[in-house]
Amino acid sequence: MSAILKELSQSFLVRRLTGMDSTQVKNAFFANYLGALVLLRLQDLKGLMLFNDRTNIRLTKFTSNMSDLCFWGRALFYPEDALVKANLQYGHADVLAREAGRIFDSQIEKIMKVVLTPPEQVNWSETVARLVILRHRFELSSSMYDKIVRSLHKWDTLNEGSKRKAVGDAFMYLMQSDNKSTLLGRLRELAGSTMTNDIQAAAMKMISFGRLKEDEGGSVASGGGTSAANIGTTSSGGSNAIISRGTSSSSEKSGAYQDEPETHDQAMARIMKFPTREGDKKDGKKKLIKKRKHRFKVIKFKAPNYLKIKKDDAPAT
Repeated sequence: MSAILKELSQSFLVRRLTGMDSTQVKNAFFANYLGALVLLRLQDLKGLMLFNDRTNIRLTKFTSNMSDLCFWGRALFYPEDALVKANLQYGHADVLAREAGRIFDSQIEKIMKVVLTPPEQVNWSETVARLVILRHRFELSSSMYDKIVRSLHKWDTLNEGSKRKAVGDAFMYLMQSDNKSTLLGRLRELAGSTMTNDIQAAAMKMISFGRLKEDEGGSVASGGGTSAANIGTTSSGGSNAIISRGTSSSSEKSGAYQDEPETHDQAMARIMKFPTREGDKKDGKKKLIKKRKHRFKVIKFKAPNYLKIKKDDAPAT
């Protein structure tokens, strides 16, 4: 009974190969492999547990509890397996066999054992060089693959933004190639958290950004404008406004922040020094008045013949 259940579970697992071609199998394996390497670079414990499959790391056969990485590794490096041939499109198992046949079993074992090695013990130069060779062996043409490999190679010199981008690239590559991978959830979580942090940082920058405007004849130091000391909560307790206004009177409101957001025309008038007319408003907003430039062309007047006075018709003096 257990043998039948085991066979059923294996056949159910291999159904993921049904109708696929060789290119899809290659991208599915390398998307999982590069995603695992990115998690290894990050030393993410939750992610490392998802591909810690020491039982199936030798890729000897398909099993019901094997990791996604080992599953696609078995299909890629050992396409002569009867289950692979039976489920892939006709002839594509032979394509994989020709390409994978040039890789020795010892090299396959090294490739797979990298993900089980402690991050500080991984020889990343050798790993990246092997990835470049595999790309040519399997004739991959993926820009996402190249981006992730470059990030893995330069990881120690990357800033936080570049590392976050590498996580996003790994997530997108895996989503396109194997949307049922167990690594997707963790990569999505990491990519989502970094995107949230970026959005929050951008929002804080927008909030803290203020337009500093001086009063006529005054300066920021004299209290006519807004300084860093004015940014905080108001003393009235009625609101938690992030930007507080000065204590200037109504006649000095030209140096304070406006209640209404600045319109495009007002911004142009402020930047380009165009004049505005107080009395000419539409919907409570100032109208931009642009000075017109008139060009005149001097034309010599030529009187028509019937207006010309002939000598014979001239009045006698």
